[in-house]
Amino acid sequence: MSQFSITLPGKRQAQVKSGKVFLKGFLGRILSPQKNISKTGYFVRTETPGEGLKESILYQAKDGKWSLDPEGQKEPEENTIESEIKKAIEVFESQH
Repeated sequence: MSQFSITLPGKRQAQVKSGKVFLKGFLGRILSPQKNISKTGYFVRTETPGEGLKESILYQAKDGKWSLDPEGQKEPEENTIESEIKKAIEVFESQH
């Protein structure tokens, strides 16, 4: 598990914790009975003056696809806080 800070548009700061997430249970056994399916999960805390504290969870598969749920069904929409977080994480990870 790692921790880092990212800067979002509007000079907002966010604290990120990341780690491996394993898809288990019934769905995990159906999708891949022989191997574990893992993704990188990002737990992000953002504080905005007008909105207060907001917590988001994003998942990134090994192929680079981002989602808002562990199964990969819901992708982050453009022009949302989640898409800003996704872009900031990609920039941070490309530099480190």
